[in-house]
Amino acid sequence: MTSFSGRLFILDRMGLAYFVTTTTQCCIFVALLIIPHASHAGQTKLSPGSHGRTVKGLVGSAVNFTWIFSGGSSGVRAFSWGVSNDGRIDFTDNGILASLDEFGNPVNVSNFPADYKGRVTGKIIGNKFSGQVIFTLSSIKKTDEKSYACKLIPVKIFDGLKFDVVDLEIQGG
Repeated sequence: MTSFSGRLFILDRMGLAYFVTTTTQCCIFVALLIIPHASHAGQTKLSPGSHGRTVKGLVGSAVNFTWIFSGGSSGVRAFSWGVSNDGRIDFTDNGILASLDEFGNPVNVSNFPADYKGRVTGKIIGNKFSGQVIFTLSSIKKTDEKSYACKLIPVKIFDGLKFDVVDLEIQGG
């Protein structure tokens, strides 16, 4: 920083110059430069558990889909789990199979697919700031072999919504 004729001359990271004439303006300007860096520490994260990008299951058995998460600076508002829409960052129509609130309580899913009735559960291990979210699909059928996804919805949207896809591979039957 260099001072010119009673004004403070500041260059930001983009090389743009600003003149700051009062102490208040200076404090606000410095705060605005620092805040974006502080927010990176609170970003949300969602990654598949030890099973990686493919979950394997046997016909008639149950399988767990596990994700490790960090809820950012404000925590998680909810999780949704269901059938992925061909790799897009969305679920298929009527594809949400389970939703959990920040405490792990089930949330009613509208237009729940009849084929999955009584076969889906979910739980959170940890708290709304970090832990694991686990969705279980039981009584697996060969027709269940497809891509499933988990969506993390943060309390503050600025923490970043996350969507992650895992494939179910059916063995046997």
